[in-house]
Amino acid sequence: MTSLAELQRERDEWYAAWRSRPFDDWPLTKVAELDAKIRALTAPKPPSRFGYTIENGIDTLWLKNAHGARMIHGVASTPTINSHNYSLSSAGCSAKLPIPVLSSHEGHSCPIGEVVLFRRSSTQIYVRCIIHDEGPAANYAWRMIESGELRAFSGAAASDGFKLDGIVDHTKFYKTWRLSEVSICRKGANPDCDFEIYDEMRQGALLAASAGSGSSSLGDPVPPNHTRDMVGRLRTA
Repeated sequence: MTSLAELQRERDEWYAAWRSRPFDDWPLTKVAELDAKIRALTAPKPPSRFGYTIENGIDTLWLKNAHGARMIHGVASTPTINSHNYSLSSAGCSAKLPIPVLSSHEGHSCPIGEVVLFRRSSTQIYVRCIIHDEGPAANYAWRMIESGELRAFSGAAASDGFKLDGIVDHTKFYKTWRLSEVSICRKGANPDCDFEIYDEMRQGALLAASAGSGSSSLGDPVPPNHTRDMVGRLRTA
């Protein structure tokens, strides 16, 4: 790819050629073409929809300004061997936001919410989700969440992207995979995976306190260390 400096130098050369032959329009045509390329390279880029950080080996990807009245968060996957007799490496998980939220892996064409934050460490996949605030299906799901009937997460792997690390005593260990959807359910295949209602006001205050300041932008990602502590309490609650 031609650099900006090279384009500017070529543009100046063509402009000088036109100055020496002002009755020849061809150099001006080249100048106009090069000016267009320079403008494309120097034009301000639109702001990204996504935020990304990596700290102490923990990756966090989130949709910016993704807030809602109905939010949940928790652990969507760990390497623990599940009831289907396989293990998914957390470090080997990939994802592309937004990820659909379903109920018990049903209704792929009409999700009831979406994952808006994905955090990956060597030990777990943590997610934050928005449940849609309208529609009978989403309303029914939210009532079941509030009542405590649905408090388990189940992360589903895409059919492509699997890479097997090995098989031991009929148990499969996958070292790479892609998170295609997250389901809420009564009981998941992995006992580590559960969630709670996300209180944005409370989490914003905790973030401000952890940063040692008196204010915080609500919805900013919780620091990785705090997330691990929160999830630890969630598992034992």
